[in-house]
Amino acid sequence: MDITYEQFALPQHYQDCIKQDAQQIDYLLAVLFHRKKAFSANDVESDARIIRRLNPEKKMLLYWFYLGCIQWFGDLYPRVFSGGGKATGNIYEAQLRIIDSLAGSDMTKKPAVRKGLLLDALVSMEETIRRQEEAEEHNHKK
Repeated sequence: MDITYEQFALPQHYQDCIKQDAQQIDYLLAVLFHRKKAFSANDVESDARIIRRLNPEKKMLLYWFYLGCIQWFGDLYPRVFSGGGKATGNIYEAQLRIIDSLAGSDMTKKPAVRKGLLLDALVSMEETIRRQEEAEEHNHKK
């Protein structure tokens, strides 16, 4: 409940990378289960070395927990996670575009979006989509 948007975006990137290299799970888990009180992307490499020592069963259990959380967020914010089609392109670049949108294309606000709570970002995105749907429905009735 208290992860940052960055801690949501990075695991999605690593999850995509797992398709080519199963060892990327260490990086995905290192983002979520970091050593320090506050997450820092600069610590992912060293935290991944620690995660690498876990047995595969524990890693899989932690990965399933992550997938369950993603499903739960999808249930809470269905508009954000509706997908609307097959995923195309680079996940990392897609996340950069979302960060840009949440920051209103203001470079000075992007670090704050990355460090902001994921739940705040999801509420903002869900409400934006809801308002767009209402506006489209209103325009359709005219």
